[in-house]
Amino acid sequence: MASQLQQALRSLCCNTPWKYAVFWKLTHRARMMLTWEDAYYDNNGFPGKKSSGSTAGNLYDGHYSNNHLGVAVAKMSYHVYSLGEGYDI
Repeated sequence: MASQLQQALRSLCCNTPWKYAVFWKLTHRARMMLTWEDAYYDNNGFPGKKSSGSTAGNLYDGHYSNNHLGVAVAKMSYHVYSLGEGYDI
């Protein structure tokens, strides 16, 4: 059974034009870190997939090797950001 967070992320993708939703959380360490908590990816319309969506737990199973958005969402899960860091424009 999906968690409330997974259901909320899925709802964002099913009720809007969004294809994926990611929930990030602040982790208290020596510095505040923004880390991946969970995600939902709407792979509806992707050939070869029987399900209409994926959660973070099954984004890594290799089914997205030919799907650029699926790969990007899966790779995003490895990123950790230090609070206050950003790009200078």
